[in-house]
Amino acid sequence: MTDFLLNDDGDIRFENGDFVIGDSEAQDVELLITSSKGAWKEHPLTGVGIAQLVKTRATEVRIKRDINEQLMLDGFKNIDIDIDYPELNVDANR
Repeated sequence: MTDFLLNDDGDIRFENGDFVIGDSEAQDVELLITSSKGAWKEHPLTGVGIAQLVKTRATEVRIKRDINEQLMLDGFKNIDIDIDYPELNVDANR
C-alpha cells in the first residue's frame, strides 16, 4: 500500500517541495501500535497505545493479542509478533 510518508517527528515528509509517497505498510503498523484509542477521531476504537499498555504491566499475551486484533481489523494478514524486551518486532502484510 502506498501513502504519504512521515518523517521521524510524525510530520508529512517533503522532498524537493513535494510530498513523499511510498510503501507505507511499516508506517501503518507503527501508527496502529503507538496510537492510543481515541486518537483517530473517525475511528475512536483504533489503536493499541503501547506506551500506556506497557505501563500497566500488561502480559506479553495481552500485548500480542491487542496488536494482532488491531492489525487484523486494518486488513493485515500473516501477522508475526516477537517481543524481546525492550524491542518489539512485527511482521505483517496486507
